[in-house]
Amino acid sequence: MKILNFLLPSLILITISALTGCVSNFTLQTAKAIPEGQLDIGMIMATTTNRAAYDMQNEHDENSHSPFIPFTEIPENTLPSGRLGLGHKIDAALILNPYPFQNLPIEIGGDIKYQFFNAGNFYSASGLGFFYMNNYKDIVDDNQHGELFLPVYVSYNLFDKFNVYGAVKGVYRFRRNEVFEDGSWKKKNRYTQLVNYTVGYMRKTDSGNTVFIETAYQYEFQTKFSSYQVNYGIFTSLNLW
Repeated sequence: MKILNFLLPSLILITISALTGCVSNFTLQTAKAIPEGQLDIGMIMATTTNRAAYDMQNEHDENSHSPFIPFTEIPENTLPSGRLGLGHKIDAALILNPYPFQNLPIEIGGDIKYQFFNAGNFYSASGLGFFYMNNYKDIVDDNQHGELFLPVYVSYNLFDKFNVYGAVKGVYRFRRNEVFEDGSWKKKNRYTQLVNYTVGYMRKTDSGNTVFIETAYQYEFQTKFSSYQVNYGIFTSLNLW
């Protein structure tokens, strides 16, 4: 019954994802580590708005500098995710792209988190994460895209089934682009640094599922690219040991 209660909301998320942008930066967790042996499995998705996308499309119009506007891609970016409690206040997550029909043969990410502080209902944690795409296609036509990030998480348990949380991440990004130079297309590597700020809330439903909604702001120092992203996730818990 618990699995059935999880399947319907997951199908709703998959349907909604037809109108969403790429999942490239997310938290979808509180600072509190999940118990040892517990596996949280579910689906995540995102909607994205950014100013850089609009400005690049209108770079020849001096009077065109928009507020943040949404843009969309094909709906493959609803992704399965799992987080496992490893014990000793440590948990780890994995996100992957299993869809064989799309133009992204590899899309994988994950993180490991250590909860280093707890005082009453307040928790804090840190860790290490990564994200990688191969043949990644967005408005800047990336062929490869990789990230390493160092996060710090804080969260507070307001009620029995309701938590608020925040995160700050330092991100190191690698991109291998195909650019047109000297009359021909060439591969070019680019390395950038970013900062990401996320706030969100987590709620446990009466059916036993866990729902996350969060908003994230990301800024890339070298290009001044900035974006807002709203992430959603729904998970169910299984006890493996």
